[in-house]
Amino acid sequence: GNSGDKVSRTIAVKHAASPQIIKEELDLIVDNGGFVRDVIVEHPLYGEIRGLLMLKSRKDVAEYLERMQTHDAEPLSVLTEGVHLHTIEADDDETIKHIEEELAKAGYALDLE
Repeated sequence: GNSGDKVSRTIAVKHAASPQIIKEELDLIVDNGGFVRDVIVEHPLYGEIRGLLMLKSRKDVAEYLERMQTHDAEPLSVLTEGVHLHTIEADDDETIKHIEEELAKAGYALDLE
């Protein structure tokens, strides 16, 4: 493909729904060249619930967390004991693979196998 093509992958993560941990997880993704398109949880009653995030920088992450706190809103992952998915976009497979490795190192990756 041409340079305009983005690679997209859905990754599963699990962590506490605290603002500090959410910030660390999202910062890690954007710092390593990832674009966080959304967050998805599998709800036992409603099925798949998806929230658009569209985060590409630490500034975006900070604003997202600010909105969460301003509205005293709980992240979707509280519904599923911290388990959630993110659709991550990046310029190439290597970048996504690197992000997955970094998330695993930080203890956030959920092994679906």
